[in-house]
Amino acid sequence: MAHRVYGLPGVNIPGGGKKKVSPADIVGLREAAIQLSEILAVDDPESLKKADLAFVNASTSQTDNVGPRTVRLKKLFTLAFE
Repeated sequence: MAHRVYGLPGVNIPGGGKKKVSPADIVGLREAAIQLSEILAVDDPESLKKADLAFVNASTSQTDNVGPRTVRLKKLFTLAFE
């Protein structure tokens, strides 16, 4: 939400800095969260598409590092706002 509203410095992911969250944004985020939860629940991550597997890996290791955070944010924004 911080990137959507303010745009995070150094984060080059389109869709940030809108200053206001719309009802459509909230719906998009909710649907994206559901999709991401389903991706994380897959029994065989190796069967996932490359981008989905990158999200799983970024969600299960080094979660406090900038690289994995960027992967997760990019995936979220792709699903929620494109």
